[in-house]
Amino acid sequence: LLYTIKFEFAMERLKELQKTGTIPPPHHKPMYHPDHSDPIVQSGSSNFSIPSAGSSKRSKRKRSFSELPWSDYFSDRKIVEAGRSKFCVYSKGSGPVVLCLHGGGHSSLSWAVFTADLLQRTQVQVVAFDQRGHGDTTTEDDSDLSAETLAGDVGVLWNVMYPEDKPPVVLMGHSMGGAVAIRVAAQDVIPNIRGVAVIDVVEGSAMDALSSMQSVLKRRPKKFSDKRKAIEWVLKSGQLRNNESARVSMGGQLKKVTKKDRSATPDNPVPNTSTDLAEEIEEGGAERVEMSPSEGSMQASEVVMTSEGEMTSQPDMGYTWRVNLSATEKYWSGWYSGMSKLFLSVPAPKLLLLAGPDRLDTELTVAHMQGKFQLQMFNHSGHSVHEDLPEKVADVVSAFLVRQRIATSSH
Repeated sequence: LLYTIKFEFAMERLKELQKTGTIPPPHHKPMYHPDHSDPIVQSGSSNFSIPSAGSSKRSKRKRSFSELPWSDYFSDRKIVEAGRSKFCVYSKGSGPVVLCLHGGGHSSLSWAVFTADLLQRTQVQVVAFDQRGHGDTTTEDDSDLSAETLAGDVGVLWNVMYPEDKPPVVLMGHSMGGAVAIRVAAQDVIPNIRGVAVIDVVEGSAMDALSSMQSVLKRRPKKFSDKRKAIEWVLKSGQLRNNESARVSMGGQLKKVTKKDRSATPDNPVPNTSTDLAEEIEEGGAERVEMSPSEGSMQASEVVMTSEGEMTSQPDMGYTWRVNLSATEKYWSGWYSGMSKLFLSVPAPKLLLLAGPDRLDTELTVAHMQGKFQLQMFNHSGHSVHEDLPEKVADVVSAFLVRQRIATSSH
């Protein structure tokens, strides 16, 4: 409500200024743009920064909804077996490790564009892996997403990847991944932790938001006819604001729809009538195909016409979400409860990156005033700050690493 009031006041003021000729009327611009650049509101014990590496050639891509390959951003992708678990791990670079933990429902590909930008600025090795139940990782129990289990997975994977010499590491996590990173650092799950960077997750605001999460999830499309439609939706809905990042990361959030996935669940009910089916197909970007009972043995639920006009009768109709986030509700409070105290207890240097000042709760506000961690706030970004503004986040993280003498600048 407060933001609505502020916005309406600002718009009235803008109209007054335009009438008086103080400022020119705005040009029509798209709601989002792959080259979009937003200012950073900086706050911390130091104003140290390094020059931006500038816009990369990647940012010159034309706007598109086609998927981009992971190999444009990482040099290596491998499956690491740790006990009965198989973790999908992406990496690139050399030097101290920045271990990236993605948010709930996302995958390690959410770090792809940020990785490329960070390596232009700093000599480090970025390691990102799909956490349990996400992406291409498989475990004995993919449904166990408790904070303790996720933190334990980090320790198990780390010991397999680095059995002897443990490199210095900075833990970096977004949302759920930030909560896991904090627990790993506070509980010394892995050794030689040199820093912790957490993106847009604060205990107070996170706990307050949990009550509305189910309704938010129910408003998402249940399925998409193809990945292009998923990428288009995530951009037009404002879930992501960076075209390039959406094109490389969205695929990691999806899986092919099978008959098993069409079983009745609160998040994905089985269509009972042809009308329900048509609504689901159209919601995902496909077109309804009319069939009479005499047109063969194929069921209508198996027939879809994609946006390219191609007919398919395969039982897997397009794509759905890799993770049923609604079913993970019992773990939500465990991810965030007590997180502020744990964060402040970490002895290593700490960096908190937020999408706006409203995310900061009282406990962390007081601690920041006491100089216990560095805070960076970004204007006009969504929840996935590292995807919306990868270059800006890379600037801040690179400066943090260099200032703390964890890594050296690439310049």
